[in-house]
Amino acid sequence: MKKLFTLILLAAAVQTTSAQSIAALQQQYTNFIINAHTQFGKSDKADFVDGSDNRFFGKDWVKGGVVNNYGSELSKGFEFNYDFMRQELYAKWSDTVIVVDPRTVKYFYLNTPTGTKYFVKNFELDGKGEKFYESLAFEDIATDSAGVKLLKFRSVKRIRANKNDYAANFSGDYSDTFSNSFDYYVITPDGKYKKVKLTKKDIVNALSAYPKLKNVNVGAVPDQLSEDAAAVFIEKLNHS
Repeated sequence: MKKLFTLILLAAAVQTTSAQSIAALQQQYTNFIINAHTQFGKSDKADFVDGSDNRFFGKDWVKGGVVNNYGSELSKGFEFNYDFMRQELYAKWSDTVIVVDPRTVKYFYLNTPTGTKYFVKNFELDGKGEKFYESLAFEDIATDSAGVKLLKFRSVKRIRANKNDYAANFSGDYSDTFSNSFDYYVITPDGKYKKVKLTKKDIVNALSAYPKLKNVNVGAVPDQLSEDAAAVFIEKLNHS
């Protein structure tokens, strides 16, 4: 999506944290987007349609919001999507689509029929702060989990179509495909992290030195965990 405009979410330093200054920053942010006119080109639209939810957060734009580094939120009137191959967040206003500069985003959220998904930065995992990780135990008050973090990272690789492939020649379908991979990380408040599988054994081993683990009834936790069950385990741990 080469033609998309890179959005700078108020990179200038803030001298005061008063409500008035935050409101002014919010208005500048909103005005900037409203006055932008970069749109999808034909190739951009093709990328979006062909990739759909194999590459993007979903095949449709969704409601959500972006919170910048100063705590100012933008959501009203916008729809969003995320490209897991390029690791880029897109904001759409009417027919205008822009790329959100990750350097100026604290976190963002995307709404689904089953709940809200929160995406945060983590400088232990990504020192540059250019990637976003889904926070499976996100808490609004802490703008992430209050103690231990459980993060999910989704990456996508494009697999170019093989025009010499028999099946492709037979069907006439030479479309590229996309391969998805998912990694999970447990991060303790001291910044130490470990890549884990969603099993009780792996998560407990990763947290073996964490003092609050003794406050949780580990025996009641199933051996194999869904993302939701793993998140509940971490939430109980953080509030034990």
